[in-house]
Amino acid sequence: MAKLYFVRHGESQANKDGILAGSSDSPITDEGRRQAEREAEEIKRRHISVDSIIASPLSRAAETAVIIAKLISFPIEDIKTIDDLHEKNSGSYEGQTTQDMLAASEADMRSAGGETLQVFAERVARSNDLVKSHAVGTTIVVGHSEWYRMAVCLENGWSPLDMAQVDRPLNATILEYPNF
Repeated sequence: MAKLYFVRHGESQANKDGILAGSSDSPITDEGRRQAEREAEEIKRRHISVDSIIASPLSRAAETAVIIAKLISFPIEDIKTIDDLHEKNSGSYEGQTTQDMLAASEADMRSAGGETLQVFAERVARSNDLVKSHAVGTTIVVGHSEWYRMAVCLENGWSPLDMAQVDRPLNATILEYPNF
């Protein structure tokens, strides 16, 4: 059985600007690159021997994965990308402040062309199955805040609506992967 860890991507431009990127691409910042470097050092400090890396296809996660891979001497060409690991699609709320999205009801989100929490939960569960099928030995999964928060809900058997009760992981912090 694989041992999985989760790392949220380094700071993105949207994070820095205080806006919601969601499923839109937002490049990693110089600070995000430094965070990824520090996370790679933490992986080495903890003597975590990485056998596989899986990442979201969004550039902020993919670049974080590459930075970590380079610094821990993991072959970049062996990084696996899983499309369903991308962040929650928030439709026209993307590019707005995070507070605007948090104030949106499920009906508002549907009208904005975004994923409802139930649809998002189904995708997170599907992507978890893919992660587990591709994980080898000790695996680092590089992804996004909302994905991780929904995974914690699923791990605990909570409703998708309870996602708001789960703390957001900090950028480039290694966490235990939710076991669901």
